[in-house]
Amino acid sequence: MWPRPPLCLAALLLFTRELQVSSSPVQLSVSVGDSVSLPCDGAAAAGIPEEKMHIKWKTSRPVLDSIYGRAYPGQGFEDRAEVSREKIRQGDFSLTIKSTLLSDEGLYDCYYRGRDIMEFLGNVKLTVTSRIESVSVPAGGDLSLPLYTREPVELLFGGTVLFPQSPEPRMAKLVAGPDEPGPGDELRVSVWGESLIVRSLTAADQGQYTVRDNRTKRAISTVSVSVSEEDPSPSASSPAAAAVTLGVILAVTAVCTVTTLIMCLKRKTVLKTLGLRRYPGNETKEAQYTEANSLH
Repeated sequence: MWPRPPLCLAALLLFTRELQVSSSPVQLSVSVGDSVSLPCDGAAAAGIPEEKMHIKWKTSRPVLDSIYGRAYPGQGFEDRAEVSREKIRQGDFSLTIKSTLLSDEGLYDCYYRGRDIMEFLGNVKLTVTSRIESVSVPAGGDLSLPLYTREPVELLFGGTVLFPQSPEPRMAKLVAGPDEPGPGDELRVSVWGESLIVRSLTAADQGQYTVRDNRTKRAISTVSVSVSEEDPSPSASSPAAAAVTLGVILAVTAVCTVTTLIMCLKRKTVLKTLGLRRYPGNETKEAQYTEANSLH
């Protein structure tokens, strides 16, 4: 049987096209927890009405299908992946991923359904990097470290593992040194919602904290923490300072009130002695009172 060159040639051309497309994807990088937009030009789908449009984004797993104007996110992308309907009408099929995770890293392919098949439009290579931050915490305050993952994590302080290899049990020990736990250091690290909480920080807790994936050991976030010392003098907003201020105000008010009463009594006594009345023509006696008052 003679070979069929046209079919072989078509397969070779298709393989070559796929190889060329996959070798030059758009390169994007994003920090864990941030949002990112993966571009996809939908100009090739111009003329297809929205109610007949099917857009697909996928990586090694389904990411999002937009079918006739309705979005169907893949597992793990619920409430995080979307293609704007307004942008679809403008020929822009870009995919937005919110609150990125380390597991979002990979090669993303964009397709649309043309006639009867899904036609390839382009791909994006997404790299997700560790989040790096610096924070200052007052002495005695708590440190909150977002997890940015649904997977088990570890928390490291320098080279010491503070949090256990899985989220259960929910409590862990924060050790003072590499070998032995320090006194009073138990139950200072816990999971609260989607964050790790380190309680009651002191100057000894300053340094670098790393949250990392327990399975891959990749750093999710690295936080440099400084602990500010408490001001030994009472602040103006403290209850003690407020009480002192109120006491001073009341004392001054009392002194002023007593002084005013004494002056009124003194004036009344002098007027009575001089027989002064507030009638027209008694300017002479008023002057006498003024002179007497100045002598006292």
